[in-house]
Amino acid sequence: MLKNLIKNINKKEWWFLGGITLLVIAATTAPYVYGYLQAPSNTHFFPVPALNKVDYPNYFSYIEQVRQGHVLFEDYYTTEHQPRIIFNLFFLVLGLIAKIFHLSAPAVFHLIRLVLIPVFIFVFYLFLKHLLKDEIKRKICMILVCFSSGLGAVFFPLLKNISPYQQPMDLWIPEAITFLSLYTNPLFIFSLTLIILIFLLMLLSVTEGKNTYAVMAGLAGLILFQIHPYHVPTVFSILIIFWLAVCRHEKKINLLFLKHGLIFFFISLPSLLYYCWLSSAHWLTVHRITQAIPIGFTPPLKSLLITYGLLWLLALIGVYSLIKKEKDYFSIFLVAWLFTHIILIYLPFPLQRRLTEGLHLIVCLVASEGIFLIWQKIKEKKIFVFLKNGFLLCCLFLIFFTPSNIFVVARDMVFFHYPDFALPQETITAMTWLKDNSPQDTKVLSVTDLYLYNLIPAFSVRKVFVGHNCETAYYEEKIKMVDWFFNTDNNDGQKLIFLKQNSLDYVFIYKKENRLFRPDKKEYLSPVYENDLINIYQVK
Repeated sequence: MLKNLIKNINKKEWWFLGGITLLVIAATTAPYVYGYLQAPSNTHFFPVPALNKVDYPNYFSYIEQVRQGHVLFEDYYTTEHQPRIIFNLFFLVLGLIAKIFHLSAPAVFHLIRLVLIPVFIFVFYLFLKHLLKDEIKRKICMILVCFSSGLGAVFFPLLKNISPYQQPMDLWIPEAITFLSLYTNPLFIFSLTLIILIFLLMLLSVTEGKNTYAVMAGLAGLILFQIHPYHVPTVFSILIIFWLAVCRHEKKINLLFLKHGLIFFFISLPSLLYYCWLSSAHWLTVHRITQAIPIGFTPPLKSLLITYGLLWLLALIGVYSLIKKEKDYFSIFLVAWLFTHIILIYLPFPLQRRLTEGLHLIVCLVASEGIFLIWQKIKEKKIFVFLKNGFLLCCLFLIFFTPSNIFVVARDMVFFHYPDFALPQETITAMTWLKDNSPQDTKVLSVTDLYLYNLIPAFSVRKVFVGHNCETAYYEEKIKMVDWFFNTDNNDGQKLIFLKQNSLDYVFIYKKENRLFRPDKKEYLSPVYENDLINIYQVK
């Protein structure tokens, strides 16, 4: 059946997919090219988006750990003792590619992003080919998925006094909007692709009655749950609700899908067991989850409505269309997915906003049904004939369905002028020196400029005392300790005890941070490196 789906893609569809792929790659790569070209000659452009910018050095530290010969990872954003037991297949592969081809972590990150974009588009179109009979409907859905967003940018001027974690997700959660996932992170692209592949294979297992598809879905689940375990509730909840809906529709228990569901479950089980063990036996993983919970909630319903904007209206019409027509597996699946996913992101799961990944896909899928129904009514009644103008339709789409994507990209292009992205070369040189002149188990204390010491694990591949509000154990307490250390110039005896108790080897100081602390006057610190911006001291 998969081979038939591929064979049935006609020449016009291939040209369409090629055009969409090129447009997506151009739109998601142009901002980084711009940032690189406009960066001053004495700076190092750091090609990450402003969205979740503090997370990317953590990804890069994993890639660099593989380059150093490790298969299992440690958290380099905290200095407590920890076993090297973190395993992530995705970053292991990226690290091996970086090591084999001598690529930097940011370079391999974006290379894989570019490779995965056409893979996602192809797999998603196969999914649409299986679900939707009308070619025009598939093309509408693909355009919505790749380029649409909500109205967060329109409402942004009215939301400045609202907490950042309460704002519409199309402004700050890249998983919530497919374009932002394609723009920011290959991990999101790969996980989205696997989610769609699982759903496609499980639907094929029902319609074709073959165990092979369930086995393939299980393998996809094994990989997905290993690299991004947040999707376990999403995938299993949607499949279970779909099965129950099918049973209700058929007025009997569908044993075939139950069997295939069990095959999927048992094949993907090792990844589930690994994370169950890790989240109970690994104290640091437990602590990181606990610290992330306060910022992991899905924004309130009004923000969710703004997040997908006019897509909701089209989706309502689409749901009406799906319910009205004769029921089949596909219409049941779409309705089950939509309502299950909406409910799921507000259930009391830890890090529930992570479950928003994939919601944009189903909203666009159902919205394309709504657009198709509206278009049919327009043709039947011969009204709004001006909408047949392609240029006008493109303009209306840009105005009403892409403002947040345009806003996010434009904001990044402004931010790329800032030192947070155009990093002074002296900073990179200092971190490289630390990497080349210290043991791998070195632990570093740095100033409370979050973005500076957040970069040390990525460029120096060394652990930092404080570096990330979720990855650093006891983050709030440590921030206070660091402020005390650098904002006073006395209590030297206590400061030496503090350095020794935490096994800190180096102090990394940004000269422009006008602190009261005078490291050059401290007998327990020995200067080992200096340039125009950075001082590095070794603890005696």
